[in-house]
Amino acid sequence: MLHIICGPEPFLRREALQKLKAELDTDGSLQTNTLVLDGRQTTAQEIMGACDTAPFLGEKRLIIVEGLFQGAGRAGRAKRSRKSASEPEAEASAGPWQPLVDYVDRMPPSSVLVLVDGDVPSANPLLAALRGKAVVERCAAPGRRDLPLWIGQRARAIGLKLEGRSARLLADLTGDDLWALSSELEKLKAYAGDRAVREDDVRLLVSAARKQMGYLLADAVVEGKPAEAMRLLHHLLEQGDVPGVILSTIAGRYRRLAIAREMMDAGATGHAIGQRLQMREYALERLLEQAPRYSLPAVRAAYDRLVEAELDVKRGVYDETLSLELLVQDLAAASA
Repeated sequence: MLHIICGPEPFLRREALQKLKAELDTDGSLQTNTLVLDGRQTTAQEIMGACDTAPFLGEKRLIIVEGLFQGAGRAGRAKRSRKSASEPEAEASAGPWQPLVDYVDRMPPSSVLVLVDGDVPSANPLLAALRGKAVVERCAAPGRRDLPLWIGQRARAIGLKLEGRSARLLADLTGDDLWALSSELEKLKAYAGDRAVREDDVRLLVSAARKQMGYLLADAVVEGKPAEAMRLLHHLLEQGDVPGVILSTIAGRYRRLAIAREMMDAGATGHAIGQRLQMREYALERLLEQAPRYSLPAVRAAYDRLVEAELDVKRGVYDETLSLELLVQDLAAASA
């Protein structure tokens, strides 16, 4: 069986994968029968060989391939650019991945292949070829207006009751980062126990998580969310954070992006990048999601803008606050 889990929201992709694992692990043997492959470095033959391997003392074997569609999409674009205008479009295929497409129909029933990737265009040649052979789950974050509804549903799923406008307040104070929202809901659950959570509880929790807001601001900047970035910036300034410290937080994110991108281009694994940067779990996963958005020249351009912002303050062109506001707006707009 083939599953495709893709979309721009990494939290929902992870949730979908965890749910699938739970459904497959009927005998407790799935962990020892799970193989994870890097789609940038594997081949169709390697994937097929992994799927042909029988599970060890269990019913199912799970093969997870990460990032396969991104590489396939680039290969497909290159192939189309070389095609003559007179060639019929029907000749287009999944290129080097066509053997995998043909193989899916004869995959052993004991093997479950899961292709996990980010936001894959519908025109991606490999996705187009596999769509009719797979269970496809697209993972997109809820819009800003729908976020309180998502928070309420998530709260009910973990047995947490939110009173009044608590869900709306949590969305306003925390933003649209689903990882952070899920974490805050878990904290609220531990804090409130069996009683319903009130708005005062939400304010208390969020005020205790002030240090996290700088991290969320850096996320919004590098992910091209100008409105969200400005909202978080004003929250930080209103609560008394020093503009220089905020600037340093943003600069640190771009430094890690540059290192991660350089290592990814050299073929390094996510684990190796995490060791180099001393990052793990959620923070590392977010960085690995963000790095492909940036080329090294784009990171250098961001660094130049950061230096310019510091010089503007030293030369008296702008005060610290205005310089920081202009910087955040420019960087977020450039990556949108």
